Amino acid sequence: MSWLNALLSNFVVQILVGIGLMVFLITVGEAIKSLVTSRTSGRALKRAREQSSKELESMRTEMQQMKDMLLSHSMSLDENVSHLARRVEHLERRVENVSAEGR
Repeated sequence: MSWLNALLSNFVVQILVGIGLMVFLITVGEAIKSLVTSRTSGRALKRAREQSSKELESMRTEMQQMKDMLLSHSMSLDENVSHLARRVEHLERRVENVSAEGR
């Protein structure tokens, strides 16, 4: 045991043991930090994926609503054009009848 006391009383050995202890503590600290960080970043990544998924679904719903609205407006426009075409045909027939009666 006296040789251990003699060895540890040496200044250079004390510095080397101190450095080794510091390296060990830093390594353990970094390992704990990486575990905590990976769990936290994993949760954040999962949360971001869920939010993106919800946002995509809402965008799909909105696009479908816009398509439906466009289709209904297009059909309404077609109905209005056909109605106007029938009115023009009716007026043309009346003008032809009036001009035929006037002769």
